[in-house]
Amino acid sequence: MKAFPNQYTLKENDVFYYLHIPKTAGMTFRTIVADHFCSNEICPATLGHMMAQVNPQDLPKYRLLHGHLVYVDFRTLLPQKHLVHATMLREPVAQLVSHYEYIRRMPTDPDYAKVKEMTLEEFVQDFTIANLRRNTQTHHLAKAARFNLKNLSAQDVFEIALESLDHFAFVGLVERFQDSLFLLSYIFGWRPIMNTRKENISKEKISQVKSDPRGICEAARNSSKKDYADRLSPTTLQLIKENTQLDQQLYDYASQILAIASRK
Repeated sequence: MKAFPNQYTLKENDVFYYLHIPKTAGMTFRTIVADHFCSNEICPATLGHMMAQVNPQDLPKYRLLHGHLVYVDFRTLLPQKHLVHATMLREPVAQLVSHYEYIRRMPTDPDYAKVKEMTLEEFVQDFTIANLRRNTQTHHLAKAARFNLKNLSAQDVFEIALESLDHFAFVGLVERFQDSLFLLSYIFGWRPIMNTRKENISKEKISQVKSDPRGICEAARNSSKKDYADRLSPTTLQLIKENTQLDQQLYDYASQILAIASRK
């Protein structure tokens, strides 16, 4: 049961923390949220290793944290602050396949050399790759509530993730991106947000929709489970499902929350 208020005004001691899960339209969402903060209120670190460049004395002045920062323990770094959490989830099959495709087209990615030679089946089963694990979305949500997840069973981590989700101020879905933005606006009392951003879109997907610029956003981010399932072998699809079972349950629960919230 959702524990965070349906509407909330950010207070002086609050820090808005957007937890960016890989391949969940995060670049677009980050820029949209950043529009509601002054530039000097935004922490410049968007990756875990970049936190080393942030002066610890400066950290409390920031009111927006956003990025791939799941391995940064902000509860310890900002004990006097109230973290207001937000995130976006994505249908698990689409999220995992998109992650695979992203690494294979990014020579600057640390895992590019390894992944470019992999089949999707091999990728799904290789947990030495950065940010890749079984039920990665569940893992991210759980770490937001309990930083140390060592020695916990998968089911325990899932239960923590469910409870964590209930305490998030906002959880949106990539597949319902515009609806999610409307809900974000409603929760925080911002003017209704229309999505006009097209961040981090692959060249391949842009080329597919050159004749329809308005379709770029949908083509780049909102590929559905059915879209991916249609081009995956039954064996590959089953393998992905086996490695994202808990993510699927989490996604289904988030879908219920969004559906209920959208009716209010």
